[in-house]
Amino acid sequence: MTNKISLCLLLVVCLFTNVQVALAAGSSLEFSPSQISPRKGDQAKVSVKLNSSGAEVVGVDIFLKYDPSKIKIVDVVNLGVFPLQPAEKIDSALGEVQTAFSNNYGTYVTQEVTLAEIVLEAVGETGTTELTFDFREGKTTDTNVVSRDGRDMLSSVNSLAVTVSASSGNQGINGNPNKPEITKPPKKEKNALTEASESSKLLSKESQEKKANLSPEDNILGAEKKDISVDQKKLTFILVLSVMIMFLLISILYLRLRRQNTQKVNAS
Repeated sequence: MTNKISLCLLLVVCLFTNVQVALAAGSSLEFSPSQISPRKGDQAKVSVKLNSSGAEVVGVDIFLKYDPSKIKIVDVVNLGVFPLQPAEKIDSALGEVQTAFSNNYGTYVTQEVTLAEIVLEAVGETGTTELTFDFREGKTTDTNVVSRDGRDMLSSVNSLAVTVSASSGNQGINGNPNKPEITKPPKKEKNALTEASESSKLLSKESQEKKANLSPEDNILGAEKKDISVDQKKLTFILVLSVMIMFLLISILYLRLRRQNTQKVNAS
């Protein structure tokens, strides 16, 4: 009887663990829209969206690659979801962007958000090129989404298709002549970014702050949290229902074995 109950409890624990992993994994980063068609000389804005899939995100490292003969990255604008942007580097010669966003300790992002805008300019001749995230799943020295417990939760990214068309005069942002071009001075490079290319800045920062033994509730997330997604609700419902069924089966098994033992005692 004890062995059977232990087996049922083990199945419940395994099911709970698998559902928790499903709830926390699968964060994604994507460009929105996923394709644009600026004229040569025009500037355009593209949003960077984060879907945490329920994970408690403390920060994001973004590493981008592009063809500098086709497009030029003018700026990476922090929209304030993550108040800290410890470093930013735009290398127009190599066609690379490296930047990072993070929260104060104890503050987490758990919903789908737009965290930044990429301002780019079409500089090449007509043709199609791509702006891509430098990402390999499981690697922590490229683009990553860092969770509360220091894990890289990023599992998927998309790319931005840029089709450059012939110039017909400067049209401003996204081809609108009423919007002036953005001309911001380049940001000063910081040593923290160089270190991030060797090891994750955010993973290191979270580990150091945990050693300070601070309460994770010291700060409150400024952005209003949205409801759990439909998929997460389904997984939660399945988890609760499965646990209830398991405990019901255990109860039935216990009662049957107890009745059998009682019958044996009476018979003897």
